[in-house]
Amino acid sequence: MRRKEAEQAKMVKESSEAYTNYIIESGVANQLSRVLVGLYESGERPDNVVDWAEKFLGTASGVEVIELRGQNELLKKQNTELKQRMNFLENELTTLMEARAAAMAEEEDAGD
Repeated sequence: MRRKEAEQAKMVKESSEAYTNYIIESGVANQLSRVLVGLYESGERPDNVVDWAEKFLGTASGVEVIELRGQNELLKKQNTELKQRMNFLENELTTLMEARAAAMAEEEDAGD
């Protein structure tokens, strides 16, 4: 019986150590420390600590995330359209510059 309890205790300890390492390596411990220090330094006692922590960390709420994703998609589309327009205008400029150079060469030839 004691052996089984010892094995369970060892398993719990190993699991706890693995979880602790995960918390540290993933950065959760740092963020949690930041929140706690920020809360202490702010000197206020917010009614909703979770909302305060989200704002402190810069985390957007669900509605803001959806809105930002929509804006992101719109901006990506606009970016693609502007890149296409830029390529078109660059090609147009190249064509015009080549035509101008050809016209100037013809004028020089005609003047000689």
